[in-house]
Amino acid sequence: MDDLLNSATDFVHQTWIQVEATPLVTTLGPSLVTQYAQGDFWVSAEASWDPDDLVSSSELHFTWTCETSGGYTCGNVTALVNDSRPGAHHYNASEAPGTTFNFTVQASSPGRASIQASQLVVFQDNRACELAIRCISNCDWSNTNPSEQLVLEAVPGSSDTPLYDWSVVEHPGDFGGLQTTSSEPELVIASNTFNVEGTYSVRVVNHNQVCGGGLAVSEWKFRVLAPPALRNETLSSPCVLERAGAGGCVCCGKFVDDLGLPVTYKFRPISSVDVEKARVQFPQDEPFLQTTLPLTPYYSQAQWYCSRFFPPKDFIMEVEVISVDGRVWALNITEETQEDRTQILVDGLSQIQGLGADDVTDLSSLLTISAAEPDKLSKNTTLQVARGLELSAEAMKMLVENDTTASIPLKDIKVVSANIFTGFTILLNATAASAGKDKGSNLQDQETSEANNETARAAFNAINNVLSMYYALAPDNESATLEMSVLHAKVHKEPCEDAQKKVFTVNDTLFVVPAFNTLANGCEEGSFGVEVINSDFNPFRYSENSPDVGSEVVGLTVWRGQDRTLVHHLPEPVDMIIPRDKQRTITAMYKHTGRIGSNDDIIVVPFQPQRARTALTILLYVTSTSHADLDLPHVQLVWQKVSAPTADSFKADNWTTVLPVPQAQLYTLQLTHTYNNTNLTSHPYSWLLPSEALNVTELDIQDNTTFYLGVKYAAEDTSTPVETEVTVSLLESACVYFGENSSHLWEGNGCKVGPLSNTTHLHCRCDHLTKFAGFVPPNPINFDVALSANIAENSMGLIAVVSVFGLFLLGLLTARKADRMDLTKVGVTTPIGHKLNPDPDYHYIVTVYTGFRLDAGTTAQVSLTVFGFRGESEPLALRDDRRQLFGGGSVDSFLVSSEELLGPLTHIHVWHDNAGLSPGWFLSKVVIQHVCSGRVDYFICNKWLALDEDDGRINRMVFVASPEEMAEVSNLISERAAKDFHDGHLFYSVIGRPARSPFTRAQRLACCMSTVYSAMLTNIMFFGQADNFDPPEPIRIMGVEMEPPISLPEIMIAIESAAIVFPINALIVLLYRNAAPKPSSTPAGKHADTKDVKTQETEKGRRCRLPWWAATVAGLLAFAVSFVAAFFTVLYTLSFGRDKAEAWFTAFLASFVTDMILIQPVKVLTAAVVLGLLIRKPTTEDAPPPTEPAGDEEYLQIEAEQSAPEVSARTPPAGEDLARDRAHRIRRKRCRHLLKEMLLYGTFLSVLMVMSYTERSSLAFHMNNSIRRALEGSPTFLKISDPASYWTWLEQGVLPAVHCPAWYNDRSCEDNLTLPDHLTRAISPLQLRQVRTRQEQDCNVPAAMAHVVAGCLDEYSAGEVDTGSYSGSWGVVTNYTDHDNSTDNRTVLSPWDYTYGDINNGFLYVGDHGVYSGGGYTAALGRTLNDSLQTLAHLRSNGWLDNRTRAVFMEAVLYNPHANLFGVVTMTTEFSITGHVSTATELVIFRIHHDGQVLLLVLRMVLIIFLLFSLVREVLRFNTHAIAYLADPWSWLEMLIITTGMATMGLYFRTQSMTDEVSGHLKEGHALFHLYRAAAMWHQVYTYLLGALTCCTLVKFIRLLKFNKHVNALLYTMKKTAKPLISFLVMSGIVFTAFALAANLVLGTSVPGYSSLLGTYTSLFNMMLGSFPFADLREGSPIWGPAIFLSFQVTMQFILLSMFMTIIMDVYMAVKADDPEDVGMMVFLWEEVCGAAHKVRVAANRPEAQRQPAAREGQFTQLDQMHEVLEELDRDEKSREEKRREERRREERRREERNRMLRYSESPSVWFV
Repeated sequence: MDDLLNSATDFVHQTWIQVEATPLVTTLGPSLVTQYAQGDFWVSAEASWDPDDLVSSSELHFTWTCETSGGYTCGNVTALVNDSRPGAHHYNASEAPGTTFNFTVQASSPGRASIQASQLVVFQDNRACELAIRCISNCDWSNTNPSEQLVLEAVPGSSDTPLYDWSVVEHPGDFGGLQTTSSEPELVIASNTFNVEGTYSVRVVNHNQVCGGGLAVSEWKFRVLAPPALRNETLSSPCVLERAGAGGCVCCGKFVDDLGLPVTYKFRPISSVDVEKARVQFPQDEPFLQTTLPLTPYYSQAQWYCSRFFPPKDFIMEVEVISVDGRVWALNITEETQEDRTQILVDGLSQIQGLGADDVTDLSSLLTISAAEPDKLSKNTTLQVARGLELSAEAMKMLVENDTTASIPLKDIKVVSANIFTGFTILLNATAASAGKDKGSNLQDQETSEANNETARAAFNAINNVLSMYYALAPDNESATLEMSVLHAKVHKEPCEDAQKKVFTVNDTLFVVPAFNTLANGCEEGSFGVEVINSDFNPFRYSENSPDVGSEVVGLTVWRGQDRTLVHHLPEPVDMIIPRDKQRTITAMYKHTGRIGSNDDIIVVPFQPQRARTALTILLYVTSTSHADLDLPHVQLVWQKVSAPTADSFKADNWTTVLPVPQAQLYTLQLTHTYNNTNLTSHPYSWLLPSEALNVTELDIQDNTTFYLGVKYAAEDTSTPVETEVTVSLLESACVYFGENSSHLWEGNGCKVGPLSNTTHLHCRCDHLTKFAGFVPPNPINFDVALSANIAENSMGLIAVVSVFGLFLLGLLTARKADRMDLTKVGVTTPIGHKLNPDPDYHYIVTVYTGFRLDAGTTAQVSLTVFGFRGESEPLALRDDRRQLFGGGSVDSFLVSSEELLGPLTHIHVWHDNAGLSPGWFLSKVVIQHVCSGRVDYFICNKWLALDEDDGRINRMVFVASPEEMAEVSNLISERAAKDFHDGHLFYSVIGRPARSPFTRAQRLACCMSTVYSAMLTNIMFFGQADNFDPPEPIRIMGVEMEPPISLPEIMIAIESAAIVFPINALIVLLYRNAAPKPSSTPAGKHADTKDVKTQETEKGRRCRLPWWAATVAGLLAFAVSFVAAFFTVLYTLSFGRDKAEAWFTAFLASFVTDMILIQPVKVLTAAVVLGLLIRKPTTEDAPPPTEPAGDEEYLQIEAEQSAPEVSARTPPAGEDLARDRAHRIRRKRCRHLLKEMLLYGTFLSVLMVMSYTERSSLAFHMNNSIRRALEGSPTFLKISDPASYWTWLEQGVLPAVHCPAWYNDRSCEDNLTLPDHLTRAISPLQLRQVRTRQEQDCNVPAAMAHVVAGCLDEYSAGEVDTGSYSGSWGVVTNYTDHDNSTDNRTVLSPWDYTYGDINNGFLYVGDHGVYSGGGYTAALGRTLNDSLQTLAHLRSNGWLDNRTRAVFMEAVLYNPHANLFGVVTMTTEFSITGHVSTATELVIFRIHHDGQVLLLVLRMVLIIFLLFSLVREVLRFNTHAIAYLADPWSWLEMLIITTGMATMGLYFRTQSMTDEVSGHLKEGHALFHLYRAAAMWHQVYTYLLGALTCCTLVKFIRLLKFNKHVNALLYTMKKTAKPLISFLVMSGIVFTAFALAANLVLGTSVPGYSSLLGTYTSLFNMMLGSFPFADLREGSPIWGPAIFLSFQVTMQFILLSMFMTIIMDVYMAVKADDPEDVGMMVFLWEEVCGAAHKVRVAANRPEAQRQPAAREGQFTQLDQMHEVLEELDRDEKSREEKRREERRREERRREERNRMLRYSESPSVWFV
């Protein structure tokens, strides 16, 4: 076996399939007939047929025989000649009565077997005895199908009172008999009657009065074959049903057919759900179709069937085993278990994707079956069923819209829509019933309400989709109706033609809609659709005010095109007549009966309204009790509040009327074009009081205020008063609409009660169909639900609140510690060792501002010398060991004096001694104040005092700033931005708070906590409210339509949130900032040297301060606000539920982090720039004095008398030490910078690589190959040479590849547009697009050749493209004046109309013979193979491709759902004027929907931040060193990276917008190729830029590795060889171009690679690489081809390439000998490790030093001295080593120079100048 496996032998398996034809079926009709003995008769075998349909009946050959009953030939019967009917014989008989003839016939055809048929003819002497049987259905006598009904008909010879008797005279023994008493001529025998195998004979006898004795007789003889039978008869059950999850399997035994033919198994689940089912009517003239909740049967040749989904319970599985000829064995399997699997079924159905028409039918049926018992469904299950039905509606709508060939039967569309309507009617009715029951727990009520809300939303969304689907299918003036007993829906499509009102009815509800041209701006867009819905119940019963709704609920929607039209502020309202709920009307209506007999009688009707803001309908029923024949009297009514009306009340002008209303004044609603143009008129004895007239308030309802109606005879009634009975009916009414997308409440804005309202119907008049609002209400809190909720199940709000408070506590500890440390930084101190001059006139306060930069602070000792007009001070050492000085952003003040009067100050000299670990210092400014005069001078520096920054100086001369210098824009902006960041901004200032500010870090943190809690509350108050409003309408500016980025509700939410958060938190900050310090019971000591100055500052700062307890009030307010906001935030989260609470917290956290990181810095910088430009006021010293210390704080105390060691100012280092130290620090800085840049670029590169390969699929390559194999696999594509071969390629190569073939059992493929792999499918049918030249004469034939040819064609160019429109062929031009041939209007494509490409997103296609746009003549193929072939045949027969066709594009959009990849294919065929045909395939594989969208978004945001940081850094570098920056090649590479990165991200957003647009069209069912190609091309360009960005970034990484000696040498070599290589490349380019031109001219007409100049360059470059077709060159030109080849190779390979290598090697050897500068990264890392160890040792000794300050001072001094000595020794050793290396380099360089000169002198042939 191993040898066999390891051998290289190929094994070939062969098999044979033998196909046998079915025998021909010969038939003569009935087996026995009765004929007249003296006449002509026919014996016909014309009905014989070929079951395989290979031979027609006219081609059969018949062999006839005839015998008498005695066995003799039929001698007395003469056959008449009949050549026109070869399958029938016409006989002339003359026989004795009772004679019988037996005719036999056999049909035959070459190579085919046949079945013989016979007919017995009995002759009688009476024509009334003639009788025959004619078969109508199931007429194959040789194999009658028992599973079908058999229909026979008796045909008598005369019509004399026939009376028929049917019976079965021959049958098998096991036959059960035929029970029939029919005397009619037609006999219908039910299916499965003849279920026993054998021969049967059905006889009919005509018992008429003329031919008696049963002589009129005929028989039909047939044979029934046995149906397929179970092979193993010992099985207890032929089929078994097993359930598994939501589905299961049906397994049957093996069935066989006696004929040896294969059998097919049919499995069909049948549900026994007993619910009312919806009815559908479309078109309107057809009868209603009622759904049966069908499930698609499954056919297979395997004896088992497994499905993921079966009906949940109580269903029957119908199993049929069908033979090839139609014989059936049937069995019904009933599910034995009664387990309800509805939940499992719904869970599985909710995950179905990629639905076809049959799938939607099954899905909708199963979901409706699941909803049949809604009381047994949980809330989640009900919601899942609703969402599944909504998905079914969306899927069916998309399928119908994409079905351009109408391949989906209309009946299937009706069935699906009826299923969906049935399911939602059941669910809506159940939710309404559950909402009306007794309330449960508050939490349950909240969850039920949310579930009912979502169910109603899904229901009406699905119904809208269904009606929209019918609207798209219907022509104008057509309607579609869906109805059940309690829910009705209808859509009507009307043309926008006239300006008349339209009347629509559904059930018993009537709508009168204004003219369509008033609903929108004119009728430019054609038809309108009106969708009306009527519900006998309230589907929004879950709403809080639903109990007030007492009528049927109706809905009205207007469609314009495919879009829902927003209708509001109508000039005429929409009138609606809605039936009332009879039971509620009787209960709510108040009746009062009274009598009036004289003018003084008054009927007083007391009435207590039950609801506020309602209208009151008053109806009077007046009858005269004494004179019934008199006209009804006029009565006057008055409405009055509080007191009963009197006679004087009727004299009032307000709220009184006289009834009946005159006929001319009655309100009339005209119903044109309906009800025979009838009108609806108000009742004359009705009075409508609007809500503003009633003026019923909520207080009136609470106090049960009584209103009164007075009725009396009217004064204008001059008739004699008679006794009259008046019955007054009062009914409160209100017209409301449901805020489905906003408040989920019944609201009445824009709707009023109409005068046609009565006790049976409600008349409403509304001026809008949608809701608009200016004030956005916050989310309501259901306190009962929130307070009864389980905090353990929904703890998101509590976690958020506690987390914020925990962060506050941690921050408070740190902030408190930092506040205490700030006390060491405040105040004015005298430098240690400095002796103050007793004369105060010589005193100055020096304030030093350290800038806000990274590492801006210094550890060195700072010294200062002040210069004035009269003199200068001695050097001042600004040192104070009691506090930390000159930290980043610190402000340090010193009280100093001079020995002599300085006068006005001019400049200062400031320096430091460059000591410590971080001596570099960024000095912002120095402010010097003369104590006595108060004069302040500013010395603005804003420069580094560091050896490794700026110019490397550590001492500077700073001159006093002039007013102009202080008012410079850059200075103002930087100062204001620094102040805003570190003191103005509440959050940022917690870290950067100025030490002298009275607003402490702890107080700022308390304000931050209050602000965060307030923001959380306002955010959750309005969470999701903006989504309840319609999006803003587009704005058109100068012809450009733009979508507003923000809507009015969002603006209102922002204003309302700010109004809640800002006032209270601004008050807290104001109190904290302006509160005076609390007096201390134990006075804290101050610096003795600063007592007087500090007192002055304190008194100055106290001038506008609040009392000290204002800070306490602010703290209490902060904690109160935080507690209240936190409490209500938790309540909101408990009221929302867990899912919504988590969604809110995620959204809040994301918005808060984004705001703090991105938006707030931009706002602060923008404000600084704007204020700096507008307010040109210099920044002055306005820092407030420090706060007094609290009880646990104190200033550092030093007695004035305490002696201090004298400290002299150190001079700045200079000379060799300074230079050495500068070089050392510059090297360290470079190493640190290089290390940071490596980390930064490493992170950038990692993000870029992860982003690039996360969105890239490894399956794209395989999908590309698979598609190319399917479409290019046929060799005919590459062999296309003319239009005829192009058509052949389409018919034989492309169409079979994109249309799924039928299955093995002839079952059609469900996905017609599927590639042969059954995995990749076409989203839309293929389309052909051709570009052709104009029909006019293109060029002129030379006169000398005019006798050869009359005309010629010009080559293709963009100006010669034909853009005309034609009718059926290229010779018939059609003139269109108003048609739109744009890509966005490609609904029905005509192959003879030019379609223009999309200008915005159009990409040019570059071919071999031209550049083509996206326009052309487009022909769309069909969804099925037959349709596509018919389209191709039509195009081919009409000459769609001719000699003016220049390019044909076969375009397709493919999708593989398994890999989630799209493929856009463009197969181009170019026809040149020379007859050459070029073919090319462009295939782009891309992905629209990514799984890791969140990760990709985060990575792109990080990438954008990196790019912005790099951009700012490069701009700053350019501003600092412009010339040097531009001279550095790496700077250009950096700019290229930034530019490419920005372009890549811009293209990403462009690509994303295109993919979003494609997704939107895909959801709507539109698959426009130009959109997909634009998205693919943008994705392709984005991919190219992403690849270029990755390449440039990796190249830049080489520079960061220059600390490596070899990499550094390589970079240095590239730098040194740049100039000589440029010169060499110029020379090489000239030589290369010379050979290219020569080769193109000599070989361009004979060698393919040299036909164009670009191709020549490519071929020569390949020749340099060693790839060259020398045989082609020699064949193209036997002399010049080899000559060019040899000369080119010698010149380029042996001469120029040697020069190139010599230049590089020469420079490289010199660079290697010079040993270029070594960065010394390893030395740097070792020094950093040693420095870190030194810091650890210092930190370990710090506690001891704190206990003994003097010893610590000495210890630090010794350590510093030891460290300096070690550094000095290290520097000396490095200097000596450097000198030795320099000597070695020089010696090596001299030796190399001598050797090179020696080589050049010995080989002069390689010396080039």
